[in-house]
Amino acid sequence: MKAINEFIKASIDYRFSVDEYKKINEVYKEAINRSKVNIEVKRIDKLKDWQYDFNSLKHYTGRFYSIKAINLKINDKEWCQPIIDQPEIGILALL
Repeated sequence: MKAINEFIKASIDYRFSVDEYKKINEVYKEAINRSKVNIEVKRIDKLKDWQYDFNSLKHYTGRFYSIKAINLKINDKEWCQPIIDQPEIGILALL
């Protein structure tokens, strides 16, 4: 837990430079252009078999993963942070 707290504290004050943002965006666009994936933006309430309640987005079966919102307060900074809860064994990747 201490390592997690230290990671969070270190990441709070980190700011990407304009050049870093540009590079991330460039790499992202190149990856999208190379892939055969079709991306379609949908509203959360329009996702089939997925439910949103209070602070969690999850599949109606409870399987796969859920995205939860947690409130954090460290020193004088307070914010809401999304986390991914994956109770099953497998590989979960986000970009």
